[in-house]
Amino acid sequence: MPDIADLHERATGVRVAKALPCGDDHIVPLDYYQASQSRIRANLRRLKSTGEVVWAAFTPGASDIFTDVAWRDGHLVVRTWECFMITVDQETGRPVEVLFTK
Repeated sequence: MPDIADLHERATGVRVAKALPCGDDHIVPLDYYQASQSRIRANLRRLKSTGEVVWAAFTPGASDIFTDVAWRDGHLVVRTWECFMITVDQETGRPVEVLFTK
C-alpha cells in the first residue's frame, strides 16, 4: 500500500483498507468498522499524494457505510454494508448509479 495510506491513517486515526490508483491520486476506503466506531460517515475518499482530501463520499443512508471498492470496466464501483452497489464518479465522488443488491 502506498505511503498515502500511512499519511491518512495518522491524520484520521482510522486504518485505510486499500488504496486504488486514480491518476496521480488514490481512492481509499477507510476501514468500515473503525470508521463507524469513530463516527466517520464519509469513509470513501480520493486523496492527493500529499494526503489532501479531494473528495469524501457519503452512502445513500445515514446508517450505511462503504465496505469495498474496485475498478470495474473503467468505473469506480463501491459496495455498502446495507447491500448497495454504487458506481461513483471518480472526479466528484458523487453517485452515478445506485443499485440495491439484496
